[in-house]
Amino acid sequence: MSREEKEAMSSPLYFDIDMDMYSSGSHKFGRISWRSERACIGDFDVTVLLGSLELALDDLIRRLSGEQIEFVGNYECESVFLALNTAVWDGNVDDLSSLAGIKCDVLDARNCLAVPTGIESFDGEAAFIYKGESGYFFSWRDWVSKAIECAPIEKSDFLSRLVISLNKIRAFK
Repeated sequence: MSREEKEAMSSPLYFDIDMDMYSSGSHKFGRISWRSERACIGDFDVTVLLGSLELALDDLIRRLSGEQIEFVGNYECESVFLALNTAVWDGNVDDLSSLAGIKCDVLDARNCLAVPTGIESFDGEAAFIYKGESGYFFSWRDWVSKAIECAPIEKSDFLSRLVISLNKIRAFK
């Protein structure tokens, strides 16, 4: 278990998903971000096509509904974040496999990616959910400070909030 995990055990991260949807003629648009007392992921001021957001959230839910890589032993949150980030965006899984103690592939790393891909409001954001010895953890790079942060998260709560958002989009269409 990392030092960050030990320090953060008493305060799980819960996100509120901010979402706004509107129509202009026959086109539907939306804005979305998730925020908590410790993090803001996504730029709520960026407008995206609602159909694209629907597909990206559906993909994110499917990926996070599976198993995430489990890290056991002594590791640092920053090392896990950097290994996942390198695997997802550069295709190099060497550090990830070494940290996890098993052979990993890019798909394993993508199943930990905790932001929708291909959505402008999340461009440049990096966040992952992974399993540690004591549960699930959310690791992200703060947009302003560029510091890598880590906190426990109730994966099922995060997923249910994503599903609610996806259902709202589908009801609006």
